[in-house]
Amino acid sequence: MTALLDRQADIGAAAARTVDFLLARQDPGGSWRDFLLPAGLSDSWVTAYTAEALLGDGEDTAPRAAAERAWRFLREHSLPEGGWSYNPGVPGDADSSLWALRLADGLAQAESPTARRGFAFLARHVRPDGGLATYADPAAIRGYVGLPAFISFDGWTQSHACVSAAGAHLAPHADTLAPYLLDRQADDGSWPAYFWFDREYATSEAVRALAKLDATAHRPAIERATGWLIRRTSLLAAAQGAIRPAFALACATHALAEASDQADARRAARAGAAALAVWQRDTGGWGPTARLRVPPPHAIDPPEDVRWTRWQGMPADAPASLEGLAATFTNFSPDHRGIFGAATALRALRAVTKGAAA
Repeated sequence: MTALLDRQADIGAAAARTVDFLLARQDPGGSWRDFLLPAGLSDSWVTAYTAEALLGDGEDTAPRAAAERAWRFLREHSLPEGGWSYNPGVPGDADSSLWALRLADGLAQAESPTARRGFAFLARHVRPDGGLATYADPAAIRGYVGLPAFISFDGWTQSHACVSAAGAHLAPHADTLAPYLLDRQADDGSWPAYFWFDREYATSEAVRALAKLDATAHRPAIERATGWLIRRTSLLAAAQGAIRPAFALACATHALAEASDQADARRAARAGAAALAVWQRDTGGWGPTARLRVPPPHAIDPPEDVRWTRWQGMPADAPASLEGLAATFTNFSPDHRGIFGAATALRALRAVTKGAAA
């Protein structure tokens, strides 16, 4: 019993250090910035995701104040057509918008004019198959990227499981997105992630959304996902190396703590949280472990037969042609400032702490 209490205390202390890490890195204007892709740093999307994680600390004054500052930033940087984007220089997208709306919902701002425009913008991204596309129309993003009309953007304008799963946490979209998510679940219990290397992200968002909507009706899907997540947690928590897979482990841990009432799932969640606490750096973060990728816009599935390269800027010898533009795809960026991964870990640590107290 003493060992269990000590572990719970370690997990709680790790969560508190994560909060301090995130609060210390919020810009005076209310934003957080992370990732580095051809579009630059992300602020709107990362700010929404991070603030929503901090808001989960309930009425704790400092995290809530930070979330409110973030909402003011997002309100000021919402797009004229409604919604939000990776950063204000990029056309609006569903993923950035849904995270801002999840924050608005948590702050009781879902009925505000800004959020109403955001919900209307998000609704335009629902595809005929019931899922959410990252981009509703190729025209704006095509113009931003600079590709000619004969290049297909079908990959970026199709439904994406990773985006749909996160959007299913919004009440106006939960019922319509659930059938799509159930249809997209893989045989092994996971969900695919178009913009992420780690399926744990999409799987965590999907299974938690389904459990929140109707745990009884969706039990078969939840149990399949739970089995996959338990196996993944065991493998991830045992990882060695200079940079541990904290982002993927945090996603899996969060899902097991919230979506399943199975004893083995709770044990796996506690083990995952304990590993996160051990891996945490003195700064309160984990380093760059969330890997965001950019498939070519025509790719229906992210290509597996290419070498993904970390984006370091346009190569000096890249030609000013389609070949040069191609260099901006099949690349990835880790969360080099560690903000996104820390926000994800905070969700996981908090979920395990709450489960232990229940």
